[in-house]
Amino acid sequence: MHIRILLLLALPATLPAADCAALARLALPATTIDTAAELPAGSFTPPGAKSPLTNLPAFCRVAGSIRPSPDSDIRFETWLPVSGWNGKFQ
Repeated sequence: MHIRILLLLALPATLPAADCAALARLALPATTIDTAAELPAGSFTPPGAKSPLTNLPAFCRVAGSIRPSPDSDIRFETWLPVSGWNGKFQ
């Protein structure tokens, strides 16, 4: 799990669309990236949400699963700003 965190910390403060799409091809142990796509600024309705989130900046949406053992399926999703990110995690 620490490997995945370090990879996110290594991302630059700006993330070009080509780099966002490249995240889908990452080969990480026990991890599957289901989607890595740049979404434009504006509105976005997350899966399962009843209404859209509005006034969002452009971002790279990355979602997938981690299966460290046969009986686990840890789903994750993260949104990485395309620009203007201060590099800090909250």
